[in-house]
Amino acid sequence: MKKAIIIFLILFFIPFFWLKPGEMDLGGDASRLYFYDPISYLSGQSLYNIVSSGVGGETISYWAIPHLLLFSLIKSVLNSSTLLISFFNGINLSVAFIAVYFIIKEFFRTGEKFFKKNIIENSAIIAGLFYVFSPFLIFGWDRTILTHNQIFLNPLIFLLLLLYFITSKFKYFIGILLITFIFSPNFTYVAAPGFFAFYPLSAVFLFLYVKFIRRKKFPIKGLLLGLFLFLLIQAFHLMPQVIGLFSPGSDVNASVFSDKAKLSRGLDYFMAIAPGVKVSLSFLNLPQFTKLDYSSFLFVIFPFLILLASFMINKTLLKIFGSKEGLICKKTFLLTGLFFLVTVFFYSANITHLGFNFYKSLFHLPGFSMFRNYYGQWGFVYIFFYSLLFGQAMVFIFYKRNKIFLSSLIIFIVAVLIFNGRDFIRGSYVRLNLYQTKDINPVIQMDPEYEKLLNYVRLLPVDGKIFSLPISDPGYQIISGKNGGAYMGPSTFSYLAGKNDFTGYEGLSPFSQLFFTALLNKDNQTLGNLFSILNIRYIYYNSDPKILDDSFPGFPYALVREYFPETQEEYKKFIKILPLEKEKNVSNYYHFFLLNDSLYIPHIYSTNNIIKTTNQVNILSSISLSSTPSAVISTGIPITNPSEIFIEGIDSNPYSAIFNNYHLHRHEPYISYKPDDFFYPLVLFHEKFDLWRYRDNEDQYMDFGLLLSAKRITEIIRGGENVLVLKKEWNKLKPWDIINLKKNNSWEAGLSRYGVHIENLIKWVDNEKGKEKSWRIVNKVKINEAIDQHKIALNSAIKNNVKNGNDRKYLYSLTKKTFEEISKKLNLGIYNPTIINDYVSNSTESGEYEVYVYDKNRENSGISTGWIEMQGKKLNPVESSQNFSVVRFDNIDIDNKKSKDITFNFHPLNLVKDSLWQNSGSAKEADSLAELTTQVSANNNSNFSKETGLFKKISNWKAERQYVITFDYNTLGEDIIFKTFEKISTKGEKKLNGHIFFEKNLNSNSWKTQQSVVTSDSKSVEGYVQISGNSEKDVDKILIKNLKVEEMIYPRIIFKKVLKKENTVTPKITFNKINPTKYRIDVNGAKDPYTLVFLEAYNKNWHVFLPSEKENSLEEVIGRSLSFLTSFFIKDEINNEIKESYFNGIVNEGVHKNTFFAPSTFETWGKRAIAEDMHFTTNAYANGWYIAPEDVGGKHNYSLIIEFGPQRLFYIFLIISTITFIAISILFITKVIFFRK
Repeated sequence: MKKAIIIFLILFFIPFFWLKPGEMDLGGDASRLYFYDPISYLSGQSLYNIVSSGVGGETISYWAIPHLLLFSLIKSVLNSSTLLISFFNGINLSVAFIAVYFIIKEFFRTGEKFFKKNIIENSAIIAGLFYVFSPFLIFGWDRTILTHNQIFLNPLIFLLLLLYFITSKFKYFIGILLITFIFSPNFTYVAAPGFFAFYPLSAVFLFLYVKFIRRKKFPIKGLLLGLFLFLLIQAFHLMPQVIGLFSPGSDVNASVFSDKAKLSRGLDYFMAIAPGVKVSLSFLNLPQFTKLDYSSFLFVIFPFLILLASFMINKTLLKIFGSKEGLICKKTFLLTGLFFLVTVFFYSANITHLGFNFYKSLFHLPGFSMFRNYYGQWGFVYIFFYSLLFGQAMVFIFYKRNKIFLSSLIIFIVAVLIFNGRDFIRGSYVRLNLYQTKDINPVIQMDPEYEKLLNYVRLLPVDGKIFSLPISDPGYQIISGKNGGAYMGPSTFSYLAGKNDFTGYEGLSPFSQLFFTALLNKDNQTLGNLFSILNIRYIYYNSDPKILDDSFPGFPYALVREYFPETQEEYKKFIKILPLEKEKNVSNYYHFFLLNDSLYIPHIYSTNNIIKTTNQVNILSSISLSSTPSAVISTGIPITNPSEIFIEGIDSNPYSAIFNNYHLHRHEPYISYKPDDFFYPLVLFHEKFDLWRYRDNEDQYMDFGLLLSAKRITEIIRGGENVLVLKKEWNKLKPWDIINLKKNNSWEAGLSRYGVHIENLIKWVDNEKGKEKSWRIVNKVKINEAIDQHKIALNSAIKNNVKNGNDRKYLYSLTKKTFEEISKKLNLGIYNPTIINDYVSNSTESGEYEVYVYDKNRENSGISTGWIEMQGKKLNPVESSQNFSVVRFDNIDIDNKKSKDITFNFHPLNLVKDSLWQNSGSAKEADSLAELTTQVSANNNSNFSKETGLFKKISNWKAERQYVITFDYNTLGEDIIFKTFEKISTKGEKKLNGHIFFEKNLNSNSWKTQQSVVTSDSKSVEGYVQISGNSEKDVDKILIKNLKVEEMIYPRIIFKKVLKKENTVTPKITFNKINPTKYRIDVNGAKDPYTLVFLEAYNKNWHVFLPSEKENSLEEVIGRSLSFLTSFFIKDEINNEIKESYFNGIVNEGVHKNTFFAPSTFETWGKRAIAEDMHFTTNAYANGWYIAPEDVGGKHNYSLIIEFGPQRLFYIFLIISTITFIAISILFITKVIFFRK
């Protein structure tokens, strides 16, 4: 026991040497900023169920409250974040070790008369060290999250449950309840993968062990009582999550029950990582996805010793296991081994083909998608049972061995573990360089100047949002430390200062792409509109070169670098063009700017200017709300007196939904069985079953269907010369025709299977119910892309693999016939880009409309010369903006009973009209006809080649544009390869071998039409078309006519209804923030109906209350009573000071607070929410309420409360959990005192 205590203390103090005074490791997905300032973290992140970044949203972070209070308490004693981090790291290591140690000792309590105490002691110590220093556990300490405490919680709670089940002493369960409350993050929704991986399996193990091995009475009643108390003590976070789980439409509900969560988020991710997980590494206790060093071979000792112990149980130790006590030890070892194998299966997944498919099927169960990163989530339970199994094995191996052998083996095992964990012991793993950085580690010494900045942000008077620069892809903020390290994680402004800010691409939703497009086009007007809509008041800019430039060449700036500046020097220029004023320099690097007053829209405002539209995002990018406060709403909202109505023609052109199609469906499928294998029919059956399971998810069905089609082609190609050429029509073999199985591996059989599969896909597209024409065309385009690639691959295989000339000729003909039949059934038509007839306007009301066509920054598109046809009328252009991006057309009187189809006609430019064919070969052109002579392509690679074929450059080629390429061709019966390329610019360098969009094999003795649609890359600078030969000859000829490359444009057609404006009065309001889930609004002069706009992400749980209204319900009585009781301890703060005024005094902003609990907390309890049926999404993301005088009893002056409903539930369950915690704590103290007596 003394040795164990010494090791316990050593492990506890090891982390204290990892960090120097003042250093902290705080980064990661969830950040560990709670170590730096737990109280601010608690206030900014955990007390409220509102996302404190971007436009807001619902979240549940209550679960961290007890844990953060513990952090605060310990930090107040240690007075150092460094020591706080070291303290909890030490707890993780030392408690994990001692818990495993005591479990092994308990397992052998009945075998002490056979095994010497020092053998059990040494084995228990080795098991504890094996667990603590296992490679799986020592990796990842540089990015730990709150649930990382499962390292010690899993074995500790297992131990306490084991002791409770054996002794039936409830004090152990009380200890479990208190631990789970203090470390509640490990028992919540966010910890569900680790929880459900460990505790159900452990509970089954303990039940079997106690009931059938130790022969103890299982304490069912005590267990049920304990579980009930667990639910009560965890109610403050579990109950809001359970309610959310079964509330349709909630994020939690969708993440568990939706097909997207189960398949796209779960199964797809699983399939992506599963091939890289090795079962052998699991048995060796070596990490997955990690480069192994020379010492890794030593780990073979661990499975070897376990196998040796298994052998000894059956051969050498028969005398021991003949007794009752010895039999308990044997059964325990075997039971542990069984559960270890179960965990290996869940940890590795790749155990037999059948096992892998079973694992895949589990992802169809609701909630199983949480195990998508399965090896990481099952790893903790796997290494735990591995440690228990290894510890027991050591007892058997040490039995009756001399001291020299025992000491030598112990030293060797410990040496292997310590040597493997040497970098971990030194603290190197907490200093691993941040991902894709140049020698930047995550250990940071906080800059005192940045601490001043945080204090400045906390005291900002206006409840507006912050836009942080440099912006990143995932919303990470980067802060450079005094010591050269850097923090990379969620925003410190959100987590520590309680201010909403935008730090990443995703946080800008639903305007993310619009924002980036405006940046790309240097459209400052749209940028200003978006700043206004998003309630952005402040721009923060960190000009430190160490957080961008060369230090972070990739992540987290990879995507945003395509739109935002790439260096700090470029950022400084960018800042100057933004509409900013009043710079505040906190230091040389930290700059705070105020958005121009004329652009800022307050968090809450009232308005009578209601704009109805069918497309809120597009309209908001085109108009300014800051000059005239407005509420932009959907046309479906039943408000009869809007100020303006904008109806946008809906673009239903199927080709507009195809982006970057050149890289889709190029699969390299895994082939497990050859077609002539006896089990091959079962493979086909299994594939059909898998495809059938995707029937409710069209995208998954199509993607998997195309994967299977590629598999049929790959079977032929990989077969090489072994694939038979039958030269007769293929008839499917009967199940009993075993003798002729080899014929299954023939060209005829393979092409037949391929053709049937593609035809079934086409039938599915044609017959799928409820789908529009555009959906069918998009999917047929995808099929067409796939068969184009398959045709080229097969022709290449014939050329390279088939030696007999007659066979080659036959197979070329057979392949051509197969694909011609498929093309007929595909029946993909030709698109005419000069007539855009895929607009509809179903929401249009009858009346007179002004008509506008909007195509920003495309002055050469030709829209100013086009015309519109609708309801039998032709509308001509009458007025253009200066740059021709907006063209007004004739007004139209629309009859709502007639068709809403719209046709827009225009004349696009042919971008290759003046280009010449270049490179090897020759071209004879006359009018629109060209005779091309090309060299045969040396290979069918994906690079633009100047050494073979002819190419034409596409003029006026632009990035992120869509082009249609059309021409008629006659190849005179020879195979011709047609390709389209683009040239990419990377940091100023132009590369010729950029993207290849597609390559198609053309072959025809008559005139046919080819058409392709491509979308250029965001960094594309040039585009080309290329023709090269692919036949048996050295040169090939092709006739081409009517070659056109035209940009496909999708202009916005907007109808503005001509309305008579009514004169109404907008009420004056003054709003105060009480906390992030509650706002008070004082309304004055509300004679007419108005819209109250709240610029926070729309959620149906936001409600408006009239607190002065009396309901006399039971809930209201309880609320008044609680308010009265609270007033004895806490007083409400009242401050009527006005901080800011907007729109000529219509909207006033008062003093904001962050009051978590006060008498006014209960003022809306039992009150009826008003205007519930007129709560809607406004400004594309925010909350709006249309409030009429009758909603407030005809009052003109009154106060309103905007409150987030789920927060009230939290208060109720928090009271329940607090009372339960106090009661259990008292009971625990009583039990301990009684026990000592």
